[in-house]
Amino acid sequence: MMMRRFLFVLLTVVFCFSSQGFAATLISDNFDAYTTGLIPPSPWEVYENGGSIRVTSPPFFSSPNSVGVTASNDPSQNAYFGQNHTPITNRGTYEAYLRTNNAGVESLVMAPFGDGSGSDAGPWISLGGPGGPSLPVSHLAYWDGSNWASVMPISNDTWYHIKINVHVPSKTYDIYVNNMITPIVTGANFVDTTVTDLSYIGFFAFGAGSNPNPSDPGVDYAYVDNVIVLSQDITAVPAVNKWGMLIFAILSGLGAFYLLRRQRKVQA
Repeated sequence: MMMRRFLFVLLTVVFCFSSQGFAATLISDNFDAYTTGLIPPSPWEVYENGGSIRVTSPPFFSSPNSVGVTASNDPSQNAYFGQNHTPITNRGTYEAYLRTNNAGVESLVMAPFGDGSGSDAGPWISLGGPGGPSLPVSHLAYWDGSNWASVMPISNDTWYHIKINVHVPSKTYDIYVNNMITPIVTGANFVDTTVTDLSYIGFFAFGAGSNPNPSDPGVDYAYVDNVIVLSQDITAVPAVNKWGMLIFAILSGLGAFYLLRRQRKVQA
């Protein structure tokens, strides 16, 4: 009976002392299973709109494929592709590797969307572009709620690992670039602060107005690889913090002492 009580207390400490969220994978795609030269298949939605969106190789971050995106010659049209996912209503993560051949001409915008009463847009991250009143040319930038803000200068033909951690209730997000431990931007505001969930990830190509829009990859192309979307809304798993671990160690020691003492009594 004493041993059963001990085990009950031990399990209570391990499973109830604290808890933390478990990230469920909503999208994970490196495009490597697709045929080069074709558009990414369903469930990806593709809108070329005078531009070009094709599975290509090379370049790639994970061999053998990525998706190459080039902007339309028509400045009123934007080539883009994206995918719907289970709505995120609390915390979530959007990740991708992005690259451009001409950082000063074409912008590639990584943008989650959801439901709101405005544009429905959450975070906006822009790789490259011709710049503007608030943004130097050839920079990684984000929308700070009212204007574009620079994150860092970027180079041609370089992969950038972008991670966006979103918090839907506060309509804010943190940005990580290459270093996935320490954010480079914290507390940026959603484009639309009326958004109540995020349920779509899209990649949009914007040109400078003189984009040659080539038929073959290699000129003024941006690339996307290793897209991941995670949600912490769906489930949770128990975890133990440092105090829980300390109590666990103490109870484990007492349990071992109790069993050893009982074994000696039986032998006697």
